[in-house]
Amino acid sequence: HCVHGKSASVEEILDWRPYDYFTIQNDVRMPLLRPFRTTYELEDTPTGTRVTEYTAAGGGFGQRFLLRSASRLMAGQLARGQQALQAAAAKAVEPPSQAPE
Repeated sequence: HCVHGKSASVEEILDWRPYDYFTIQNDVRMPLLRPFRTTYELEDTPTGTRVTEYTAAGGGFGQRFLLRSASRLMAGQLARGQQALQAAAAKAVEPPSQAPE
């Protein structure tokens, strides 16, 4: 279950291989959007974990158009979130400043 404002979607886990990937079916319950499937692939890297998302539209021009538009919006949000997370992580590992004596 995922809720953003007035919209809600139901996410069903279809396939799950811990530490490798998982696949969900997302029913957004909005006009023009049919349920679609997304697989998230997890890959170890020297600096952490890479997450790759693969989404398959349910079919039809409207579905493909809406998912493509939403993907672009989400990519920008994810990039900004990643930058904020990296900045917060870098700040968290800085040695504490010494108080003046």
